Amino acid sequence: MDYEMVNCPVCNSNNTKVYYPETRDTRIYVCPVCGKFELDHNSSDGINKNHLASYLFYHAYSDENGGRYHTELSEEACTEIRSASKGKRHPIHMDAQIVDNWYPHTFSEKTDKILLFLGEHEKHFGEIQKYGLTPLKAMLFIDLQETDSEKKYKWRHDTNTINDARRVLSILKQTNMIFYQEHPMGLVDIALEPEGYKRIDELQRSMSVGNDVLVAMEFGDKTKAVREAIRKGIINAGFNPIIYDEVENNDFIMPELLKSIRDCKFVVADLSDYNNGAYFEEGYAMGLGKAVIQVCKKGTELHFDAAQKNTIVFETEEELTTKLTRRIRATIS
Repeated sequence: MDYEMVNCPVCNSNNTKVYYPETRDTRIYVCPVCGKFELDHNSSDGINKNHLASYLFYHAYSDENGGRYHTELSEEACTEIRSASKGKRHPIHMDAQIVDNWYPHTFSEKTDKILLFLGEHEKHFGEIQKYGLTPLKAMLFIDLQETDSEKKYKWRHDTNTINDARRVLSILKQTNMIFYQEHPMGLVDIALEPEGYKRIDELQRSMSVGNDVLVAMEFGDKTKAVREAIRKGIINAGFNPIIYDEVENNDFIMPELLKSIRDCKFVVADLSDYNNGAYFEEGYAMGLGKAVIQVCKKGTELHFDAAQKNTIVFETEEELTTKLTRRIRATIS
């Protein structure tokens, strides 16, 4: 597929490739900051473009990641593409609700995500990390665009967004969270300071950072409908589902999976298919003191220990979504 070089429509970064699929009215971008994603320019989906810039930066898929990319296409369309391509293409659905559920809305929530990001990308203790201005703005949750009287987006002036980023960095520096230093050519050195490390330790001990929810279940064609019902139930309750076969990582799966369990707010475990992995992940989460919500299809015979726990039993996917949303709202603060 041929491509052109353009500025990214989300973060305005240059050196962005754009592809035009022949079979649908969308564009696929490969941006050095936002990663690989697909947008429908005729859609009125309503995704906040400023929120989307940070969302894509924090969840970026490279162009060489097993075919994964973010898209506004429906869950059904994503499933069809994955099936037709036999796994070579792996679109991951996103919409306004998913993006807004993830996006931090208070300064403290934003600070926590920034610090955790720096900690996760620090290869060596005390290491200085270098960032260009465009990825830095996305990492710091700086608004890159504003809406006019007709609610159409337009780019803010670089001077304003750079000053906003400097202000955030200055606050973090004054509170001894980070060290930072600007260099010519738009590069910024950033390193964690004692209070930053202290806050990361507190967040990791709390084991309930942000709105992430790990889904433990069997993954495959036969569980697609249940997977989407669980995803929808979590999103409707205002949380961000982490479904592990959609997560790109460079390490061995088990250590990364255990880290995701440690970092998530709570776990939803589908025990319908007697999946040993789901039982293991639930047990590990419970051992950490995590809240776990069990679900299973009607007629499932649960293991003795799991059967003692209050479980959402469902017959249809619609029922599962409704019951799961209600349970989360009632039990998770």
